Amino acid sequence: MRVTTQMRRSQLLFDLERLQTNLFQSQNVLSTGREVSRGSDDPVRAQKALIIRSSMARRDQYLDNLQHGMSRLSMTEATLMSMEDQLNEAHALAIKIANEASVPEERTAVAQSIDALLEQLVNEANSRQEGAYVFGGFNTEQQPYEVVRDPDTNEITSVVPQTEFMNGAVTVKADDDLEIQINMNGNDMFQVGPPGGTGDMFQTLINLRDALRLDDINQSGEIIEQSIGELDSAMIRVQTGLTDLGGRYNRLQSIEQSHMSLEFREEEDLSNAEDGELTEWITRFELQTIALQQAMAVGTQVLNSSIVNFIS
Repeated sequence: MRVTTQMRRSQLLFDLERLQTNLFQSQNVLSTGREVSRGSDDPVRAQKALIIRSSMARRDQYLDNLQHGMSRLSMTEATLMSMEDQLNEAHALAIKIANEASVPEERTAVAQSIDALLEQLVNEANSRQEGAYVFGGFNTEQQPYEVVRDPDTNEITSVVPQTEFMNGAVTVKADDDLEIQINMNGNDMFQVGPPGGTGDMFQTLINLRDALRLDDINQSGEIIEQSIGELDSAMIRVQTGLTDLGGRYNRLQSIEQSHMSLEFREEEDLSNAEDGELTEWITRFELQTIALQQAMAVGTQVLNSSIVNFIS
């Protein structure tokens, strides 16, 4: 078979193109660190990398959810701690009045202090985080508690809860099949049972305030004693709530640490699926560069020889 000049030229160009393609691939691996960037590079490894990346994307979302949940729980915990201080102060004032003789002026001053604590407690019950009400259950856009005020004194006479969604549980998706509640409902803390009943923190303070202003000392003393018992129960609820919040926070934190550990392992698996061994690719790049240079030199000689033969 006669090898023509055109055949030699075509073969030369084919070899040069192949060497340049290989060299380009080596340059790309060395610049990105990734040996598999397309399915055609290695279908099996590319599919594995796709699965790992999908898992990592879900895990990142779970980590964001957990951060949001822990933030919500921390804010709720801070609110309950503030409430505990207010209830403790009200309890101490009630104990003092119940156990010591007092003049009307002193009882009036204590009543004003109780009223101020009541205002603070209502504000705590309507706390918001990032614009969302904390104790309103599902309905995070509507204020959970509305107050009714005396038209003459402007003091709170009752506190009315919203009637819808107060018992709703707000959850975060912490894993594929795991959701954890991150809210505390007002019905579990401020008003246990019907509004105005013995489980109503607000009503307890209202009754205590008003009892301090009664002229009938015996009737006043009975209401104060009852209020002290109700404040004891309220403080126990708050302490129980703080324990519950702490347990949920620790659980979220533990899940977060688990996700972070798994994410680190997935990053290693992704590297194994996609990345190339740089030392090997550096050697390959150097050899391919030499091969291309030699091919171009030989090709130049072949083309020059063909031209001379043609002229001769």
